[in-house]
Amino acid sequence: EHDPSDDDIVKNWLPEEPWTPTTTQDDWTWTVRVKEDDVDTELGGEEIYLQIALRNMTTSSPPILGRSRLIQVSPG
Repeated sequence: EHDPSDDDIVKNWLPEEPWTPTTTQDDWTWTVRVKEDDVDTELGGEEIYLQIALRNMTTSSPPILGRSRLIQVSPG
């Protein structure tokens, strides 16, 4: 969850999934299920976002981090 002071981690890292690109662009979809109680932790609006880290295992380069937009999950 995104909070002005600090973010609450709803779910920690999922298992790594190896992938070998076959084109310069691939579209992926992940489904992560969380319980309602895990995201209903404050008064007012609740919002979540996804963070992803991509890493080249053959070159041991640092990960590339990405983040989704904020998603409102309850009115605020």
